[in-house]
Amino acid sequence: QVAQMQDAVRRLQETATQFENAMHEVEKELTTVALEIASEVIAKEVDDNSAAVAVSLAADLMSEIRDASKVTLRVHPHDLAAVKEALQENEKMTVAADSAINPGGVIIMSDVGNINAEIKNRFDRIRKNALEGKG
Repeated sequence: QVAQMQDAVRRLQETATQFENAMHEVEKELTTVALEIASEVIAKEVDDNSAAVAVSLAADLMSEIRDASKVTLRVHPHDLAAVKEALQENEKMTVAADSAINPGGVIIMSDVGNINAEIKNRFDRIRKNALEGKG
């Protein structure tokens, strides 16, 4: 009877391991699907409202460099007018068009540091962390 119980325990452990492995695979697949959906939603939002996205990013990031005495915001040419209009009261800031920046993205260059806030770069970091199980 002891041998039968040991065999039953061993089989239960094997089944538990198989179940755990299957759950990890399902988790990974769900994460991948969720990230693909999020990527499509973000791309659509940026396509439809890149200027609003750039304005929002720029405004949020300005608080991170509030001690800077000189700031240059680089944005996609399509977003330039909206960003300039939204942030015009800031006299220490210059807004410049840069066709190398994706629509909706912002790169901030200042005397206290630089920030690359392009949506694609941010999303790629999130995707990498999620797929590696870091967040």
